Amino acid sequence: MANLELLLQHGPRAHAAAIAHSEAGATALERRAAALVADAAAVNRARKLAHDAAAAAVGDAEGEWRAAVAACHALEAACEALGEEVAAKAAAAPKRPDDNHGLPALPG
Repeated sequence: MANLELLLQHGPRAHAAAIAHSEAGATALERRAAALVADAAAVNRARKLAHDAAAAAVGDAEGEWRAAVAACHALEAACEALGEEVAAKAAAAPKRPDDNHGLPALPG
Protein backbone atom coordinates (compact mmCIF):
# COMPACT_ATOMS: atom_id res chain seq x y z
CA MET A 1 0.00 0.00 0.00
CA ALA A 2 2.85 2.33 0.82
CA ASN A 3 4.27 1.92 -2.69
CA LEU A 4 0.93 2.69 -4.27
CA GLU A 5 0.56 5.80 -2.14
CA LEU A 6 4.09 6.94 -3.12
CA LEU A 7 3.29 6.26 -6.77
CA LEU A 8 0.11 8.28 -6.61
CA GLN A 9 1.89 11.10 -4.79
CA HIS A 10 5.11 11.30 -6.89
CA GLY A 11 4.32 9.29 -10.02
CA PRO A 12 3.01 12.08 -12.24
CA ARG A 13 5.96 14.38 -11.46
CA ALA A 14 8.48 11.54 -11.88
CA HIS A 15 6.88 10.56 -15.18
CA ALA A 16 6.90 14.17 -16.39
CA ALA A 17 10.55 14.52 -15.36
CA ALA A 18 11.48 11.32 -17.22
CA ILE A 19 9.69 12.55 -20.34
CA ALA A 20 11.40 15.95 -20.11
CA HIS A 21 14.77 14.23 -19.69
CA SER A 22 14.09 11.98 -22.70
CA GLU A 23 12.97 14.95 -24.81
CA ALA A 24 16.08 16.93 -23.84
CA GLY A 25 18.25 13.97 -24.82
CA ALA A 26 16.40 13.60 -28.12
CA THR A 27 16.79 17.32 -28.84
CA ALA A 28 20.52 17.15 -28.07
CA LEU A 29 20.89 14.12 -30.37
CA GLU A 30 19.00 15.90 -33.15
CA ARG A 31 21.28 18.94 -32.83
CA ARG A 32 24.35 16.69 -32.89
CA ALA A 33 23.02 14.83 -35.95
CA ALA A 34 22.39 18.14 -37.75
CA ALA A 35 25.91 19.31 -36.89
CA LEU A 36 27.37 16.06 -38.23
CA VAL A 37 25.37 16.39 -41.44
CA ALA A 38 26.67 19.96 -41.85
CA ASP A 39 30.24 18.79 -41.17
CA ALA A 40 29.87 16.00 -43.74
CA ALA A 41 28.56 18.49 -46.30
CA ALA A 42 31.52 20.80 -45.63
CA VAL A 43 33.98 17.93 -46.04
CA ASN A 44 32.30 16.88 -49.28
CA ARG A 45 32.46 20.46 -50.62
CA ALA A 46 36.17 20.68 -49.75
CA ARG A 47 36.81 17.28 -51.36
CA LYS A 48 34.95 18.35 -54.50
CA LEU A 49 37.00 21.55 -54.75
CA ALA A 50 40.22 19.57 -54.27
CA HIS A 51 39.16 17.10 -56.97
CA ASP A 52 38.33 19.92 -59.37
CA ALA A 53 41.71 21.56 -58.75
CA ALA A 54 43.48 18.23 -59.21
CA ALA A 55 41.53 17.56 -62.40
CA ALA A 56 42.72 20.86 -63.83
CA ALA A 57 46.33 20.05 -62.90
CA VAL A 58 46.04 16.57 -64.40
CA GLY A 59 44.55 18.05 -67.57
CA ASP A 60 47.45 20.48 -67.86
CA ALA A 61 49.97 17.69 -67.30
CA GLU A 62 48.21 15.52 -69.89
CA GLY A 63 48.41 18.34 -72.43
CA GLU A 64 52.14 18.74 -71.78
CA TRP A 65 52.61 14.96 -72.09
CA ARG A 66 50.73 14.88 -75.40
CA ALA A 67 52.87 17.75 -76.72
CA ALA A 68 56.05 15.94 -75.64
CA VAL A 69 54.91 12.71 -77.31
CA ALA A 70 54.11 14.60 -80.52
CA ALA A 71 57.56 16.23 -80.42
CA CYS A 72 59.19 12.81 -79.92
CA HIS A 73 57.28 11.39 -82.90
CA ALA A 74 58.33 14.35 -85.03
CA LEU A 75 61.94 13.91 -83.92
CA GLU A 76 61.85 10.18 -84.69
CA ALA A 77 60.43 10.90 -88.15
CA ALA A 78 63.17 13.49 -88.80
CA CYS A 79 65.86 11.06 -87.65
CA GLU A 80 64.47 8.35 -89.90
CA ALA A 81 64.39 10.76 -92.86
CA LEU A 82 67.99 11.79 -92.18
CA GLY A 83 69.02 8.14 -91.94
CA GLU A 84 67.40 7.42 -95.28
CA GLU A 85 69.11 10.46 -96.80
CA VAL A 86 72.50 9.35 -95.47
CA ALA A 87 71.94 5.82 -96.80
CA ALA A 88 70.91 7.16 -100.20
CA LYS A 89 73.96 9.44 -100.40
CA ALA A 90 76.24 6.63 -99.30
CA ALA A 91 74.80 4.34 -101.96
CA ALA A 92 75.18 7.04 -104.61
CA ALA A 93 78.74 7.97 -103.65
CA PRO A 94 81.49 6.61 -105.93
CA LYS A 95 83.41 3.67 -104.54
CA ARG A 96 86.98 4.48 -103.57
CA PRO A 97 89.64 1.87 -103.70
CA ASP A 98 90.69 0.49 -100.36
CA ASP A 99 93.94 2.27 -99.43
CA ASN A 100 94.95 -0.36 -96.88
CA HIS A 101 94.47 -3.37 -99.20
CA GLY A 102 92.11 -5.02 -96.75
CA LEU A 103 94.41 -4.54 -93.73
CA PRO A 104 93.33 -2.68 -90.61
CA ALA A 105 94.54 0.88 -90.27
CA LEU A 106 97.69 1.46 -88.26
CA PRO A 107 97.31 3.28 -84.99
CA GLY A 108 98.44 6.85 -84.67
